[in-house]
Amino acid sequence: MTVSELGRQDKTRVYLADDYEIFRTGLRTVLRFAGEVEIVGDSAILPEILELIEAAEPDILLIGDGPETSRLIQSITERFPTIKILVLGSDTILFSPLKVGGYLSKESSSDLVRSAIKTIALGATVWNPVSLESMFKPGEINCGKSGSNPGNIVLTQREKQLLSLLAGGKTNKEISLEVGIAQVTVKKALQTLFAKIGGTNRTQTVMKASQLGLI
Repeated sequence: MTVSELGRQDKTRVYLADDYEIFRTGLRTVLRFAGEVEIVGDSAILPEILELIEAAEPDILLIGDGPETSRLIQSITERFPTIKILVLGSDTILFSPLKVGGYLSKESSSDLVRSAIKTIALGATVWNPVSLESMFKPGEINCGKSGSNPGNIVLTQREKQLLSLLAGGKTNKEISLEVGIAQVTVKKALQTLFAKIGGTNRTQTVMKASQLGLI
């Protein structure tokens, strides 16, 4: 093995996925100054992206949020469970906090993105404080052990099922088909679930449920 090959082994291999080329180009520029990072590929979120990722063999997938982000994350975790995922987004797309290595706002600094990649490569998770603050009221973020449920929230079996499907990124239509109830019933049930957990939308509800140890 050559010295250059040994050097490449020490680097974290990153694949960039986003529908906007200018965004991917910007990330390449940012990560060019991170000596421990090697960009092994980039592309829009195409139908053949799974094959592109498989060929590139990345350690981390850095993906921008978009209409297909949640579905792609689900496919990646099922097909390539060793690949860690870092999402750069705007809090508008639901993804499971149990399946990704981290989430940062697209407004994050270059240093924060580089630091997040290093942290995730070591097996830890990263959540942008600004992102979390936008989801929770002051004082609600629990930085201690997960699993505490100070409000003693009790969910029915149906609510637990709905919460699990939400965390998996399922749409109302997909939930309707899987559970066997009408979409209007799904919508009403989710509104009740949001109110019980204290979330105002799907993403916030899943995040709060995770903090409370409900999922």
